[in-house]
Parts: sequence; C-alpha cells; structure tokens
Amino acid sequence: MKLSIAIVLSLLIFSCAQETTTIEDQSNKEFQKVDSLIITFDEIGAVDFLALGSYYDENGGAVAIHRTSVDRSYIDIYDIESGELLNKIPIEYEGPDGVGNEISKIHISSPNSVFLFNQWTGMLTHHRINGKIINKYKINFNEIGNVGHLSPGSKTYQNYVVYKDKIIYSGWVPWAHQSKSTEQIGIVDLTTSEVSKTFSRPDKYENYMWGAGTLYDLFIDFHSATKEIVLSYPIENELILLNPENWETRRIQAQSKHISEVKPFSTEFENLDRQAFMEHDKNNNYYLGAIFDPSNNFIYRMASRSSYTMDVNQNNPRRISLIILNDDFNKIDEIDLDLVDLNFNMGFISTKGWYILNRKSTNEKEGQLVFDIYSYR
Repeated sequence: MKLSIAIVLSLLIFSCAQETTTIEDQSNKEFQKVDSLIITFDEIGAVDFLALGSYYDENGGAVAIHRTSVDRSYIDIYDIESGELLNKIPIEYEGPDGVGNEISKIHISSPNSVFLFNQWTGMLTHHRINGKIINKYKINFNEIGNVGHLSPGSKTYQNYVVYKDKIIYSGWVPWAHQSKSTEQIGIVDLTTSEVSKTFSRPDKYENYMWGAGTLYDLFIDFHSATKEIVLSYPIENELILLNPENWETRRIQAQSKHISEVKPFSTEFENLDRQAFMEHDKNNNYYLGAIFDPSNNFIYRMASRSSYTMDVNQNNPRRISLIILNDDFNKIDEIDLDLVDLNFNMGFISTKGWYILNRKSTNEKEGQLVFDIYSYR
C-alpha cells in the first residue's frame, strides 16, 4: 500500500488500553495514550502523506484524507468525533480550478471549504465543496533585488493560524548571505486579498551559518486560551508569544535539560565541507514545534536530539524529548520519549489530545491510518 497523506481521518475506533512513557521528573501526571483513532479510507487512489491539517473548536472538529487518482485528487473531510464523512471535495490538477499534483499544505476552514497550498507554484487556493476555486493568493515571496524572500513551510507543525479575517503562516528564509529579507511570517487578508509579511527572525541568524535547513524553520501554533501565536525557533531556548492584534511579543522560558545552547555550524557561508556539515547535523541538538493542547491548556515543545548512532551514512531516527509548560507558562516536566512506532512528523491536536501516527499499526493493514491519542494528565 502506498501511504501518504494530507490531512487526516475517517472511521473512529477506540482503544481502551492506556500506555505511558517514562517520565524522568517526578510528577503526578503522565504523558499517556488515552485513545486511538483508526481512519479507514477508499482504496481508489493513493493516500499521500504530503500535508496534514485539521481544525477544532468547542463543538468538535474535522480532519480529511487527500486521495489521488489518475485525473484528479479528492479531499475527504470527516467529523473528528463520529467519523462521519462530511464532504468529499474534488480537486483538479489542471484548468481554471487546477492546483497541480503537489499539495504541500491543507487548512480546513469549514466542512464545506478548504485552503490548499502548492509549494512549487507558491499559490494558496480556496475551494468550495464542488472543487471550484473561490480565490487565489500568491504567498510564496520570490527574491526581487535580494529582498522579499519568504517560502511558506509545509511541515506538520508549521501550522496555518486563522485569526479573524486573516490566515497567518510561517515560512523559511534563506541563509543570511542569500537574502537580505529576515521577515518570517506571512499574512493573507481574506477581506482585501492582500498578502504581506512581518516579524523578523532573531538577529543571531544573520551572524552564523547554522547548518541544515531545519534550523531555519519557524514552527507556529495558536494558543486559543490566550489568543496568542506560539513561535518556536529551532535555535532558541525561549518561546515567543505573538499577539496578532498588535504584533507585540513576550518571551517565555522553554529550555530542554539536554540543550544548553544550540551550536551554529560556522561563521563562514561559502565553501563548506559537506561531510562536516552532515556530522554537525547528526550531533546537534535543537528544537522543533511547540503545540498547544486545549484538553488541558498545556504547551508541548519538542526537542530534537542527536541520532541514536553517529554514522552519517545511516538514516537513523533522532531522539525526541518533550518539554511541557502549564497554563502559567512554567515548565513542569520534560520527558524523554521512547515511542519508536510513532511518527511525530504526522500529527495534529484536538480537544481530546495529541493525535500521533502509529506507523507500525498503520502498516499492519491495508486501507487504514492509525493515530494514537496522547495527553499529559
């Protein structure tokens, strides 16, 4: 079975068993498996793990499966609680309503419409339930006179934040010697169709070559309790909370016990040794996404630690630590995760907890995606 996705879910089957991880710090809570969600899908066409998105509110939420066929693809939207198929949206490859065949990111605005982003064309398209395009937005800023570069991120925890009449997204800005632009947040005004960018990355990005492209990503999520955007930079021990009303910021400590500081690769930007570059990436520790769990108002921040082996010629998984902040933004725990069957690059949040793809269970049966639901409680 060829697996690959875009935003996920179908029939809901629950598991009563609970599993826990090892928690090194003493606490009366555990990061534990509280349930499972099994998505069954139509075998017509492949399901692509190219993008993942969802939405939730106090009434529940929705997720969708992206299926591809020879002449078109489909976005199947499911209710997150009942597993009921809410809508099936046909997506054309070509023509006036075409988006190409590379969908990099999906955002569900309602069960009747979705936003699709194609990283190769730089277009964000808004689709009705019948697949017709409501509007198009060019959100990939190209280099013009060495200013203005911003490439929207397509990774799982580079979320699109919808606030009032705007879509706010994070992007990737090139190395300092490649671009004078430092702004790393894009804004789509759905009322005026204007696309703009704001919020420059930390100054220390301009002083060093930090290494692999992941270190230049910006991961964002929306803290629905405080109405702030949570910004996680891979090289920063702190998180930044951004107010989308006035763009004012505040910093909160979210440092891993495994990271004193993230080490840059070099002060030079040219003629870099490729082998040394790869070894630096394997040995370096840095941060990934920080996501808000509305089930208990906690923030989970992922720290990506060096690989299990240092052989740069092997594709070894990196170790993940989970930093947990409470609703007062105080660090209350840090857990070294040892859940090798879970794919933390494929997950999403709802009011029930953190849904993480179980790659082993998914591969055991054709036509299913299995998400284990975890929560710190």
